[in-house]
Amino acid sequence: ILIKHPPPMKLRILYTLFGLAFGLFVFTASSGGRASVAGEGNTGAPGDATNANGTPKTCVTCHNSSSTMAVTLDIVVLDEYDVVATEYLPGQTYEVRVVVEPTMGNPAAYGFQMVALQAPEGTDGPALNDSWSDPSDNAKIAQANNGRKYVEHKGPSATNEFTVQWTAPAAGSGPVTFYACGDGVNGNGSNSGDAAACAVLELPEGVVNSVGEARRPDALQVWPNPVHGTMMRLSANEAWDGPAMARLYDLQGRLVWEKDLLLHEGAAELEAAGLTSGIYVLRLQQAERLATARIVVSP
Repeated sequence: ILIKHPPPMKLRILYTLFGLAFGLFVFTASSGGRASVAGEGNTGAPGDATNANGTPKTCVTCHNSSSTMAVTLDIVVLDEYDVVATEYLPGQTYEVRVVVEPTMGNPAAYGFQMVALQAPEGTDGPALNDSWSDPSDNAKIAQANNGRKYVEHKGPSATNEFTVQWTAPAAGSGPVTFYACGDGVNGNGSNSGDAAACAVLELPEGVVNSVGEARRPDALQVWPNPVHGTMMRLSANEAWDGPAMARLYDLQGRLVWEKDLLLHEGAAELEAAGLTSGIYVLRLQQAERLATARIVVSP
């Protein structure tokens, strides 16, 4: 009979110390931002780091082992009027907001990384390195070994929201795509028990008006707001009259629906049946005139 003896005490101590050191290494390699510490882009964007099998190497690769914690990630681009942008205007400056939202459990801290590529979603293209400025106190701009500049956390953040100013490229640049990944961590010094998520947001290039100025949205009133029935009433400037297009977007800039309207002195009604609860952006357009409102749909 072969009897297996446990390893000597010295070896067991060495194994334990090695495990702790490896866990600390993994945690340290991410806690200061992946571009800053590891020199990697881990957003899942084309051209970013990949695993041995060719799949994207992101926060989800390491921080996704928890059965008691889960997060989602949203990328929101806001214009100077604090309206969610569904397109960008060349040369304009926007606030880009990344929110890592816990849907299960209570993370002790949060982290993220984001890059912007001048290309359609899923296509490699030049990183807009010089477009970033003025990150929030819990974020920084860092360059990875691939030459791309990323916005990422400075260290484990107690708040789940990160912001940065982004200046859109020149006219003729085409679509821009933002890639971001983030995590909620339990703070145990390793990546075990954490949760992570990624998101992608593509913004098409918009146009300026006939005199070369950015279009400023008019005021748009919606009632009831919160919307809780099957209909909502719109009221814009009385100069609005005749056919117009109404488009509804979610907070990630995705089109929910678009409908033709006939305005009379700036007023019209829209059907709201079938909308799930949440926050939306309603955009009314007539030729070069825009009106935008944020609406809440309640159960």
